[in-house]
Formats: sequence, structure tokens, C-alpha cells
Amino acid sequence: MTGLGNRLALMHTLQEEYGYFQREQRPLSLALIRAAATGREELPTDHAGMQLLTRHLAGALSRSARRADALCRRDDGLFALVLRETDATKAMQAARRIQGAVTRELFATATGKQKIDLAMGLASCGATVASAENLVDTALDALGRTGVGGKLIIAA
Repeated sequence: MTGLGNRLALMHTLQEEYGYFQREQRPLSLALIRAAATGREELPTDHAGMQLLTRHLAGALSRSARRADALCRRDDGLFALVLRETDATKAMQAARRIQGAVTRELFATATGKQKIDLAMGLASCGATVASAENLVDTALDALGRTGVGGKLIIAA
């Protein structure tokens, strides 16, 4: 639907980049991203509205991400961005830049146009990350904590 890679492409890219992290200590981060309601707005709940929103979000994320990074669709409405050669500090900067770019856009829904926010879980390779799968789990955990205390970007 969006032309983005899927879960298998994500895991292949992560395995490859994790190998570079192990061999060359090249930094690696992962951002898991989903649309979030902003202000008093609510996200569409109907299938057609979510498809429009997801398609528009895929385009906005593609335009906001660096060419070196890999953007994949992980699940319905959930995107993964493999931030190559990016440590935790730069990953946080990238997340804020992407969030700023996306929140300025109006998104098409079945009922009209609306603004959205992004919920992001960030994870970076380090001593506590033992595999590419562990990096995904850490980012999922961070994504699950978004919205706690009003924060929509959680770094792990």
C-alpha cells in the first residue's frame, strides 16, 4: 500500500546493521513510530480513515527521514525507522526533527483534514542490547511508555 518495506525487510536491515555495530562499533538506533492524537482531535477509527492517514504518514515520514536510514512498515499503523550510524543523542535529535516536520502537516482522513502528533519509542545499541531482536523489544517497550507524563518521545 505504501511502497515501504515490511517486517522481514526491517529485520534483515537490523541484522545487517547490528553486525556493523558488533564488528566496527558503528552506532545504531531504532525508532518505532505511530500516529497519536493531538489536542482535542481524535484519530480516525474507521478502516478507510486509517488507510488515508497511514498512507499520508508514510509519505511524511519518507520525506522527513535521511536517505541513509531505512523506513519500514512494521504492523498496521506502526512504522520502524532504522537510524544508521546514529547514537542515542543523535537519535533523539532526529526524532524531534521528524516529529516537528510531521506535526506541521495536515493529514487527510475520511472526514476531512487534521493535525496529528507522533508517538516514538527510541532504542540505541549499547551494552544492554544483545541482538537486533532485543533492539526492537527495547524500542517497543519505549513506545509503550509514550504518553506517560505527557511525553510522546521516550528514549531507552
